[in-house]
Amino acid sequence: MENNKKRHGCLTAWLVVLIILNTFSILSSVITYFFFDPEMFQMPGMPAIDLPTWLIAAGALYAVICLIFTIALFMWRKWAFWGYIGVNMLYIAIIMLAGRPFLEIIYGLISSVIVIVILFGVLQIGGDENKGWKQLE
Repeated sequence: MENNKKRHGCLTAWLVVLIILNTFSILSSVITYFFFDPEMFQMPGMPAIDLPTWLIAAGALYAVICLIFTIALFMWRKWAFWGYIGVNMLYIAIIMLAGRPFLEIIYGLISSVIVIVILFGVLQIGGDENKGWKQLE
């Protein structure tokens, strides 16, 4: 591995943001999995929250895999970018198969696309020697 690689500040910042968000997602999924009580959030006159525990576990696993891919991007691995795209699309398929509400699926799809577009964009920033995409192995 070459030591003369230079990461643009925006790429570094975005990868740090992704690491923080995925870590928070892992922690919140684990807490939700073990301590979530749907009746605690029951609003009068509203239907109960129907959140299967397997979907919470899938969300935690998704966040762990995204964290691994983000760390691999820090280590200049191009496969991590493609893996990040793949795991996001797989998770959208999982929430669709779980029968989640349409707006939840659309939100997940839009947020995944935004995160991936920003990631691709920051990989393109910089001159020839500083562009992240060209330095990925």
